Amino acid sequence: MTSAKIHLAAATLALMLFGNGCDVFHKRKPTPPPSIPPTIDRRKIDLPQPQPVPPPVQQPAPTIQQTPPAEKPKPKHTRTPKKVVVPAEPSETTTTPEPAKPPPDASINAPMTNVQAEREKQQTSSLLGSAESNLSNIHRSLTSDEQQMVSQIRNYIAQSRKAMTDGDLERAYNLANKANLLSSELVKE
Repeated sequence: MTSAKIHLAAATLALMLFGNGCDVFHKRKPTPPPSIPPTIDRRKIDLPQPQPVPPPVQQPAPTIQQTPPAEKPKPKHTRTPKKVVVPAEPSETTTTPEPAKPPPDASINAPMTNVQAEREKQQTSSLLGSAESNLSNIHRSLTSDEQQMVSQIRNYIAQSRKAMTDGDLERAYNLANKANLLSSELVKE
């Protein structure tokens, strides 16, 4: 046989095996066991038979006498004077005592003493000096993110100084603390 005939025979055989769905490559699902129909119990069950109900006894219909409707008296048209409500003066016996208010938190509402204010100013100034010192000690080239961080630090420093001149010492301290923390992180990198 020639090689062309061999190739043709092999291709035909391959098409027959794979094209028609050879059973070798198809997995068959196992058939379920045949189902057994349920058995019916054919025993006779005695059910009580319903008793016949005697027909109702017909009673004579009662006679209804029509009475004429009673005439409604016509209402008299009288004007009622408007009532003026005067609030009663509260008496000492009828007032309920208001619940006692808890004392305000001393740390929030209490005014600072001069000593506390002076200490807060010193701490704020120290933090601002430290943040500015950290910024001036950076002698390397900064990435764009680090340059944005420097801009934010300078913004915090300016806001803190303005808060100090406005007398808002707590805000000034918080801003100075943020500037110091960011500048120290920038120096570490």
